[in-house]
Amino acid sequence: MGCSKDAVGGVFGETPFMKRHKKRIPILGYLLGLALVITALVLLARHQIEIGKFGIIFLTGFAIYLWGCLGLAKANRYRAGVGLFLGLFLGGLPLFFLVDRSKMPKAQRDLEDLEADEDWKAERAAKLRPLKGGKKVVAWLLGLFLFALGLAIIVGYEIHWARVVVPERAGMAAAISISADHLDPQNDGKLVHVTGQLAGSELLADSDLGVTVEALKLRRRVWMYQWEQGTLKSQSSLAVEDTHGNSTTLLKSRTYNYLPVWSEKVINSDAFHNSGYDNPGVKGFPDYAIAATNITLGAFSLTAGLVEQLDDFQTWTLTETNLALLAGRLRANAQLSGGEIYIGKAPKQAAIGDLKIRVEFALPTTVTVIAGQSGNRLAPAAVGRSGSIAQLRVGTFSVQEMTGLFAKDELRGRLLVWVVGGIILLLGGVTIRQACRK
Repeated sequence: MGCSKDAVGGVFGETPFMKRHKKRIPILGYLLGLALVITALVLLARHQIEIGKFGIIFLTGFAIYLWGCLGLAKANRYRAGVGLFLGLFLGGLPLFFLVDRSKMPKAQRDLEDLEADEDWKAERAAKLRPLKGGKKVVAWLLGLFLFALGLAIIVGYEIHWARVVVPERAGMAAAISISADHLDPQNDGKLVHVTGQLAGSELLADSDLGVTVEALKLRRRVWMYQWEQGTLKSQSSLAVEDTHGNSTTLLKSRTYNYLPVWSEKVINSDAFHNSGYDNPGVKGFPDYAIAATNITLGAFSLTAGLVEQLDDFQTWTLTETNLALLAGRLRANAQLSGGEIYIGKAPKQAAIGDLKIRVEFALPTTVTVIAGQSGNRLAPAAVGRSGSIAQLRVGTFSVQEMTGLFAKDELRGRLLVWVVGGIILLLGGVTIRQACRK
């Protein structure tokens, strides 16, 4: 009885179906892992997930993502290191555009791998060549500096954590819950936990745009279209010596890319490496913010630091009336776009220097505050050696919830410090190791 070659692909070779199947599963793993990683980061940024759960989802997604990258490299007959490198440093996207080496003869693939090995060994030998003279001294000094800097960042923040963050967290956990409507002199000087409705709205105005609203806060936000500099790739100095003793030096070089972005901050283009990407020195229309003079929470008034933390804003819809009040030079190129003012020739084809203007306001809302009671004021309360507590969050939260949210915010900062400090420490150690080679 006869049978086709496809039916015995496992004996005579891979069928097209098997090749597609080998790629399909890694692609699904790549997409699933990437989705889990992005989801975990988004939830963390929005404070909608605990650190422990974030770590589980992120690490699981990252492991699946790397497995997908390795599988894609293997399906195209590349080494696992290629998939690992492209997955870690380039987001894995180049894996979808690599030449499919499964269609090449095995002898050709082996030859390419051998040539790559020889190139890698030559580069490795050049990098491991002992440093001499001034280069050795510079490497020692740079390595010691980086190592000391990384250590100082980590140790310095840990001292700050012990002296400031820990006492602040303990102080918040011990705050006394009181009524917002009752002022008790016996709590004067103590840390209190208060929940209630803010009051104190006033007529706030942005005279430049003719906006007047009864609110707690009013602000004008202005974005400018600007160039942003990024680095595409860099190449360090590398000396390569052939079998005849001839040495070739590859000089250090970097390739920069420039992308236009909307930014509320002015990006200084004077420090850009390449010319021709100049940003305006200032925004053509300034930001603006104003708050009511006496914002209260029941029987208590709030200090400016607490008012600053109120971030529950709504967007004011700008109209032709507001547009007409712009100065002549700005008015000539201004138009409405989605309730905002756009200053430029075409919103869909933004040019460097174009502006977007939005007006926002904050109305009375329910908030929770943990701060010190000072007479009839809620103000920062000193704790520990140099810490202070004055926390305001929109919504109703218990003392435990406020303390937990504060701890999460601080933990994110601590993790970032350890990552940055650890990377600098590692760079310092590698540099010192290179300087020690004999």
